[in-house]
Amino acid sequence: MVPYPVIVTAPVFGLTEDLLPAPIDAPDPKMDAQKSNLQVFSSLVAMADEPEETMEFSGDESELEEEHNVVYPEIDAKLCRKTSIENRSSTKTGLQDLPAEIIENIFGYLNIRHLRTEVMFVSRYFHDILTSEDYWEVRLTGALRLSKSKRLKVNEIELEAMKSVGLERCVYELESARKLSFSDNCIKIECGASHYGLITKVKMLSYPLNHLALSGARDMQVGVYNTNYLDEGPSTFCVGTSSEHNGWVWTFDQEDGASTRVMSGGWDGFAFTYDMGRGGEMTKINTINVHSAVLCSRFEENLAIYGTFSKLVIGYDTRQGSEVFRLKNHSKSVLSVTASDKYIWSTGEDHALSCYDRRAGRLFKRIKFNRQSAAIQYHAPFLWYAGFDGIVRCFNSDMKLASKYDYGDGEKILDMSHTNGAMVVATPTKVRVWAPTLDTTLWTDGVPGSCTVDYRDGIVMSGGGSNHVNFYRYNEN
Repeated sequence: MVPYPVIVTAPVFGLTEDLLPAPIDAPDPKMDAQKSNLQVFSSLVAMADEPEETMEFSGDESELEEEHNVVYPEIDAKLCRKTSIENRSSTKTGLQDLPAEIIENIFGYLNIRHLRTEVMFVSRYFHDILTSEDYWEVRLTGALRLSKSKRLKVNEIELEAMKSVGLERCVYELESARKLSFSDNCIKIECGASHYGLITKVKMLSYPLNHLALSGARDMQVGVYNTNYLDEGPSTFCVGTSSEHNGWVWTFDQEDGASTRVMSGGWDGFAFTYDMGRGGEMTKINTINVHSAVLCSRFEENLAIYGTFSKLVIGYDTRQGSEVFRLKNHSKSVLSVTASDKYIWSTGEDHALSCYDRRAGRLFKRIKFNRQSAAIQYHAPFLWYAGFDGIVRCFNSDMKLASKYDYGDGEKILDMSHTNGAMVVATPTKVRVWAPTLDTTLWTDGVPGSCTVDYRDGIVMSGGGSNHVNFYRYNEN
């Protein structure tokens, strides 16, 4: 069988003047080169269709090795990749023989999850398009357009942050959030089978548990949900409950590093670590006695950080179960905690936001506000602070105020979830989805008594005083 070599053909589709066909009476060297390449390709196809001949070799085997030890010229992989996308032959009419611009336009109508999990593995041509940064930058431009007159603005710092996370991920979040702006296409699924007390915390997990969600309540129960089956009713998507705690369940977090381990903390002063690698079954693998009510948490790889009722921020090594550090940066209970490689941030009932420098081993900065905050979140490169005054403040890496937004309309913000696509906040009367850099409401729903919210992959999850866990998502039917 004769192998097919790499044939680089001249472009057929073009937009520049030098690619337009020459006059009939004038010779065109590009067209001649293309015809020559097509003739060579046709002859190779004809040779490949001929039956293989079996040949016997008699002689010294070293001669055979020398004959086949051919040094082929180096092929520029980048040039071949670019050629495979832009310069494709038009002799066929299949989908994969269309120009990249048309294929990208077709991909624009498809869900990103479908593109990343199925379409990109159909062929090398599709894979090259869907792994190209140029394609995702173009799609990002479309995702930032809310309507003909409204468009989100992204500065260079935010764009670099999006690239560090992954443009395809950010575009997916933006498009999912934009779908929620159309209230007619947003459906609400309620579940009241898991709890009979006020919902105090909801948490949507990420990869590899991105199909699971958790809820905790004053009834001391932990509810587990499979978001892949939301359309089939609560009896199907409610996976089960756990009752390890002897007090109100206040906090959840998932371990960093694509882990199947999650942790919970409660008013009973205990923190439990579970392995959820078996389709949502919570297998307890570790118990830590914090000796104080656990109100908030941050679960890094092999390190659990807790904010407690006793005014402390405590770090535990989950492998050894021993205390690593103990910080006393607040004069009252710690309500929220988050961290990066460099800092540990915490906020409490003393109306203070504390920033602890992990490398220097000391308090870096402390900011006092008029009202307290129950929700802070670090989303590189910014720290987001939601206050009881209804204002969400954005701080940079130097703890300087970068911007602030009135997301609560005067109501106190009890919880928030920030992504590159949306800012979701919970107030005592409603759940609201906002655009991250434009003062625009994408979607809102009146939920009296709401106090906790989370958002991931186009699904909003909320809970509160109605004892119901609510899911909102775009109706694709």
